[in-house]
Amino acid sequence: MGITNALSEALQRKDQDIVNAMGLVKVSKQQLQATRKDGWDFLLDEVYLQLQELNNRFNEVNMELLLCMACLNPSDSFAAFDKKTLIRLAEHYPCEFSKLDILALDTELDTYINDLKSVKEFLDLRKISDLAQRLVETKRDIVYPLVYMLLKLALILPVATPTIERDFLAMNIVKNRL
Repeated sequence: MGITNALSEALQRKDQDIVNAMGLVKVSKQQLQATRKDGWDFLLDEVYLQLQELNNRFNEVNMELLLCMACLNPSDSFAAFDKKTLIRLAEHYPCEFSKLDILALDTELDTYINDLKSVKEFLDLRKISDLAQRLVETKRDIVYPLVYMLLKLALILPVATPTIERDFLAMNIVKNRL
């Protein structure tokens, strides 16, 4: 089952590229569906189980949240930054971000990205956790409270969403069984 091998390897990497991993999830789902339709009767049950597992573990909401979180990644001088996507992330958390907060976030994100791209101590960061730590060290967490809230949510999301942890376990089970 080489179909899920690339996905499995991407999910196990320490320097996780979540955007590419989510793309591989979609491709793996499509390939498994196509294999199922192509009449591989002797693999039908296994393919169906894998497809069902991927759909359960990587549903549309989880994928949306993970892709939105990737926009906070500070690597390559904030190359992944996308204001519209970060506003969508905030909209997933109506308890933390009121409609007024989301309007303020729009402006805050512009100031935030221009500020951080102009300060050399933020340009060498690789992970979201490093970014959050540096914001606190420089007291920019106070200057950009809404952005900092997004960072905190992004950092706790994998812990708060137990299905994400099970996704990696499920991929190991799928990979080892085959």
